[in-house]
Amino acid sequence: MGGSAAGSSGAGGATPLGETCEDPLDLVALSSASSRAAYDFEVSGSLGSTNDYDPTGQGGLPPNCTFIGQAAIGRDIVFRVELKPGQRFDYSLELDPTSARPAAFLLAGCSPVAMPDFDGNGICGSDEYQWDSCIGVCELTKAFTYPTLNANGQPNVTRSFFLVVDEYASKDFSTNTFPAPTATGYHLYWKISG
Repeated sequence: MGGSAAGSSGAGGATPLGETCEDPLDLVALSSASSRAAYDFEVSGSLGSTNDYDPTGQGGLPPNCTFIGQAAIGRDIVFRVELKPGQRFDYSLELDPTSARPAAFLLAGCSPVAMPDFDGNGICGSDEYQWDSCIGVCELTKAFTYPTLNANGQPNVTRSFFLVVDEYASKDFSTNTFPAPTATGYHLYWKISG
């Protein structure tokens, strides 16, 4: 296990690793023992070079769910995390600078880009998008449990999910714009149990 995840170059040097879910960073391989008692592992590094995902529908980026007045504006980075049915994935995310508002969401697939649908209401049905509304030092703490059964009552199987680390912002309705992203790096603390 490593500890720092900077965007290494992907195959052929075209797309940096972690820029999209087609070429994600391996969360387990890049992590080291956590300095926080509540978590087993941690990883930190630079965010990606572009904003590739926004589940809010504000910029036309996938997965394009509808949340009015907020957007994932940051230069996101993507990690692959494998979960067995019934396992719980806990994480805590901070951005650099700490005044930046962290956002994180899970993708269940890349083609098409989709958020997990465990309730049968479509790719945005489970609303796995989370953000932190805060002033000063911001931190997002989240837990996700992979259900043992799917929406049809059939057993789920071990699979990979894609954790997108991002920055969140609220729209300024007086100008109808979002602020420019400020985050350049991240600190992610995590554990898997069950």
